[in-house]
Amino acid sequence: MAEVVEAPSIFASYNARSLQPGEVAKSFVPSDSFEQLCGLRHAVILGPRGSGKTTLLKMLQIPALEVWAHARAEELVAGIDFIGVFVPFDRSWQAQFEALGRNLSMPARRTITRAAFTTHVLRALLSTLLSRVSPSQGIRQVWRHSLGPVDERELAKSLFRLWVLDSGPQSLLGIRLALSQRLGEIGRLAGRLNFLGEREQAKVLGEIDYLHLNFVDSVTVALDAWESVTQEPQRHWALLFDELELAPESIKLELFQSIRSTDSRLLFKLALSPYDGDIHLGQSPRDPQPSQDYDEIMLWFAEKRSGLAFCEALWNSLAASTDGIADPPAKRLGRSLFETEMAEWSTSEWRTAYRRGTRKERSFRELARFDKSFRAYLHKRGIAPTALQEIAGGSRAAEIRKIAPLVEARLFFLRDVSAQEAIDGRGRRGRKTKTLYSGWESLCAVTEGNPRVFIATVRWILSKAPKREGLIPRAIQADAIDRASNRFRAMLRTVPVSDSVARTKNRGLLSLLDALGAYFRRKQIDDAFVPEPVGSFVVDSTYGDDMLRAVGQALNTGALIYVGSGGDENVLSSLRGKRFRLSYLLAAHYGLVPRLGRSISLRRILSAIDFESIDQIALDLRLRSDS
Repeated sequence: MAEVVEAPSIFASYNARSLQPGEVAKSFVPSDSFEQLCGLRHAVILGPRGSGKTTLLKMLQIPALEVWAHARAEELVAGIDFIGVFVPFDRSWQAQFEALGRNLSMPARRTITRAAFTTHVLRALLSTLLSRVSPSQGIRQVWRHSLGPVDERELAKSLFRLWVLDSGPQSLLGIRLALSQRLGEIGRLAGRLNFLGEREQAKVLGEIDYLHLNFVDSVTVALDAWESVTQEPQRHWALLFDELELAPESIKLELFQSIRSTDSRLLFKLALSPYDGDIHLGQSPRDPQPSQDYDEIMLWFAEKRSGLAFCEALWNSLAASTDGIADPPAKRLGRSLFETEMAEWSTSEWRTAYRRGTRKERSFRELARFDKSFRAYLHKRGIAPTALQEIAGGSRAAEIRKIAPLVEARLFFLRDVSAQEAIDGRGRRGRKTKTLYSGWESLCAVTEGNPRVFIATVRWILSKAPKREGLIPRAIQADAIDRASNRFRAMLRTVPVSDSVARTKNRGLLSLLDALGAYFRRKQIDDAFVPEPVGSFVVDSTYGDDMLRAVGQALNTGALIYVGSGGDENVLSSLRGKRFRLSYLLAAHYGLVPRLGRSISLRRILSAIDFESIDQIALDLRLRSDS
């Protein structure tokens, strides 16, 4: 099994793991990802911590669907043609695997692990059956079934036999008790086996029938028993596996293989982090293939505009429950400095975003005055900053709109500095960098559409905002982004990496990320102006395990964002040759332009950074941001 260090998370108070399904449903806002997940297909849900994987899966449970009161709830619930069985990978399960003992042989460890896993799956299925036969507490009934005492005893009798359970009360609750007892037995058995040799371990394990139950077969025979007793027609059942990045390698591989060879009633919805070194798909003709055998659902947005619709729906829900002001978020927060007001666009030659006196025109003109390299770039391209509106439309799109966000960022840091200071790179006006990232589109970008970060940041903004309609001060927005960025960085500092990666003491994963941020900052803001500076990197094929593990950790925490093309794999078993960018929440700390930018090799970036001075680099960036 590849080494997996559980990725920490900021804003843990918004974690759906500890919430009951009904609590999750109270504030759930549907997304395109949820609609795709509701389809009658196998699915793999990929996303860093806090991206909403657990929330999506919990919303497919009966209690959540029955109480969900969103405007689209009736429509979406009616379209779900399967019964969801939520299988969490909880901490007690993980602890049980880790406590198996170092003296178990590999076959014994695999047998014990699979038996514990199967038992957890059966407990989850039983919880769903109990939900189906219990009275509904919601505004609608979903998949409910009335089960009389005689039928319940008959079903329980069958499950005791099929799951090789010790006899007990002939009821579904009796089955649940027996499964809990079995988990205790498996733990005690693992402890006893530690004192035996490999041959004795194999002999003991071979004599215990329930250890060799297969979880798929055990589920399917239980469904057969249910249909026989209830006379219910065959239905689809979706096994919803959460946090699989924490599961042993053998379990993950078995789950992926089950997608292709299983009972037609079963669907698999698997949630895990983007990087998993255990999963190597596509190496065998038997391996399931994305799009053909299952849907890949990515809970991140490589392009920042992709998440605007979901963020707006989430904002509207939060605003309605917090201050009741119905103004759209673009009106409450204003437009991003990196965007152009719609009122400034026009097909009229004399009313464009670049006509004399507009913000864009002033920015180009002012930067040309401060920044010698930008002035030289415009001169070389034959562009007069005082006559932008005279440029033909096609050329304007190619030359002007492309560089407009970069112009705003460079100007932000150079404004009120003498021309000579700007050239030398010495002058920096003390001001809050985060105000550069205020505005609606920037809030969506820096939170990456991550529900946990977005909800926490928006709630903080609304709690500090004046209780009236109109623009929320940009200083409040900047403070919220600063707060989120600082919490994110504090968490990243706790993620351990090897000394060969960090090269600095007590900074953890943050040392690698600060090196990337310092390099991108230099290329985008401090060096001579270029129209498309570096903003992303590709992992070199020559890097060893330490660096790959660190990049994988950064990806799984959401500090890095994978930038794949349309046909690329998204369940990453290898990081070599893959392209990544910094999250825009970190980009806001470093004062970067929130866009992709061109890419270079990671090794080239790190070879240009003096790690001996990385602490000073980080301090300098902080002072530039907050002084």
